[in-house]
Amino acid sequence: MKRCDLCSHIARVSCQSDNASLCYLCDQTVHSANFLVAKHCRTLLCHKCQSLTPWTASGLHLGRTATVCVDCVNEYSSQWRENRIGQENHGVQEDGETDDDDTESGDESENENDDADAEIQVVPLL
Repeated sequence: MKRCDLCSHIARVSCQSDNASLCYLCDQTVHSANFLVAKHCRTLLCHKCQSLTPWTASGLHLGRTATVCVDCVNEYSSQWRENRIGQENHGVQEDGETDDDDTESGDESENENDDADAEIQVVPLL
């Protein structure tokens, strides 16, 4: 994990102008010093792998925003599809007919998974 260059917390923002990785608190402290440093363009780091994301901004307060890089979005999407296909195939019997009891309980678990996925909204910016 990358650490903040000033306080050693987990880095969440990268400032190319300062050549620094910063946590949210240090980013706010440094970039609210004056109007010139507030203009520095900063990039959020991926919350999963800490690589640069497409999200950039400048200003006094960027706020605490969770984001992930395109690679992690693609990885998550492929894992989700594989799990979804595995759940759908689990309801199929050996003779190819669908077991109604398994399908109904499978639908309920799929809805529960959809609710869990709804808690995390990932929006890649391209």
